[in-house]
Amino acid sequence: MYTEYLPAERFPIEVIEKQRSLVVKDEIFRELVEKIPFPILILNSLRQIVYYNEALLQSFSDSLKNNIIGLRPGEIFKCKYSNQNAGCGTTQFCRTCGAAHAIAASLAGREDIQECKILTFEDDAYDFRVWTYPKIIGNEKFSIFTLIDISHEKRREMMERIFYHDILNTANGVIGFLQMYFSESNEFEKNELIKTALNFMKILVDEVNSQRIISYAESGILEMNIEKFFLADVINELLELYKIQIDSKNVIILNESNAFLELTTDKTILRRVILNILKNAIEASTPGSRVKIQTIKSGTETIIKIHNEQVMPEEVQLQIFKRSFSTKGKGRGLGTYSIKLLTERFLKGKVSFISKDGFGTEFTISIPDYELQK
Repeated sequence: MYTEYLPAERFPIEVIEKQRSLVVKDEIFRELVEKIPFPILILNSLRQIVYYNEALLQSFSDSLKNNIIGLRPGEIFKCKYSNQNAGCGTTQFCRTCGAAHAIAASLAGREDIQECKILTFEDDAYDFRVWTYPKIIGNEKFSIFTLIDISHEKRREMMERIFYHDILNTANGVIGFLQMYFSESNEFEKNELIKTALNFMKILVDEVNSQRIISYAESGILEMNIEKFFLADVINELLELYKIQIDSKNVIILNESNAFLELTTDKTILRRVILNILKNAIEASTPGSRVKIQTIKSGTETIIKIHNEQVMPEEVQLQIFKRSFSTKGKGRGLGTYSIKLLTERFLKGKVSFISKDGFGTEFTISIPDYELQK
């Protein structure tokens, strides 16, 4: 059976029942598993669930409405890729999954600890810390699998990184330009320094607002403000706001947006989505390369394409849109996850990307028109 990572074969239910009986007969081991207050799964050598404890039921009751014996972990936690190929562990996306790595290690006889990012069928996103331990019962090989939700921990780490690094750097930039202002005697140069400092302050406020929007979005309390506007005005504003960053990297911007294209949706949220994609494209670009922006009207939808000439590594492509993953590196923010969250959950649109040799990387978002609210 075809697989892109771990073996696809599964034991039939009668074999699984025999394996389950081995676990149940080991009373000391079973009692220990039930006493542990964390969710625990006992997996067989083909990664199928043969036993689980009460803590799993308490923690993930919504996911366990049906019998889960014989399934694999990603299938009960509703991983978005668990219905592809032969299920959990067999897709190309599983090659970057911490849970899959940890299970494979334990079945090879090694304890392991990994972090696992899961994007569900409902586009909910979770971060788990996974522990696995090898166990032999009655000459059968098993993996003890336990996990805890660390989504809040990862969120806090990223917020600290953003405020202690990105925002602090911007604030220091403002201080630097104001210090230069007081040491400058040329009035024209002083005016330029003030304009630059003001621009950096706008970026600083923009970063804070960005985190507020994402926080409200994840909490489900983000309110929509529907209005009609020219899309090109939003794009031109963003290009002007980040002109210094664009010029400092010597990136060529090809703005092919339609000047007369109107859109009815939440302008603030759409602005945040476009900005996140645009910043990623600029930061990924090498000096002298081009970033192209296009807007197209297609029926009741508006299509926005942002293209850069670089190609994302396969490992990055496989983790795009996962929470706590950023194309900029570890701890650098909510990255493309926020793009998908805001576009699909709030703007009711779609986001996709292509990244391949000879083409580069292009993100595409399609946004439907809303009726203008009175």
